[in-house]
Amino acid sequence: MTDNWKPYLCKVNDKLASILMNLGLRESVPISSKPWLLWVWVYFHSPRHDGLSDSKEAPTLYEIEDALTPSLARECRAILSGRITTEGRREFYFYGETKDGFRKAATEALKNFEGYRFDVGEQHDSSWHQYLNVLYPSSEDLERIANMDLLSDPRQRNQSAPCTSESLSTTFEELTAAGTENRATLRLS
Repeated sequence: MTDNWKPYLCKVNDKLASILMNLGLRESVPISSKPWLLWVWVYFHSPRHDGLSDSKEAPTLYEIEDALTPSLARECRAILSGRITTEGRREFYFYGETKDGFRKAATEALKNFEGYRFDVGEQHDSSWHQYLNVLYPSSEDLERIANMDLLSDPRQRNQSAPCTSESLSTTFEELTAAGTENRATLRLS
């Protein structure tokens, strides 16, 4: 199991979403020893008009992730599989060996982030449905990710690559249009 974190944009529940997920987990999932999907949704103080986070709030959101990850690793033997930023919140998705102690560990990790509202939940997901069907990119998104990797590596720029003018010219505005793949995610009840 390796770390290979990649971001991409898509629509989740018909809303613009930015997903950051660990592609490196794909060859290992489902991981039978980690059947519990554990999620923490953190609501922004000042979301952008499109529901994503703004640059002023981003450092605090990174600190929140850095507080949650070791706390849930210790308590639930959980690993972060990805996160979704959408609709004025950041949704963190972990897979753990147990759900025992999860709510207490999440609450404890977030106690120093005054004023942030959050929701937590857990669900048995031994098939890793959330990772495979919501977080994991579509084949089109995988191609965009590969093309962005290629463009960001100066050693690769002069070599032939599986890039199309369409995939390279995809802009942020085009990704927010209705043509991006839509996914459904968990709904808190």
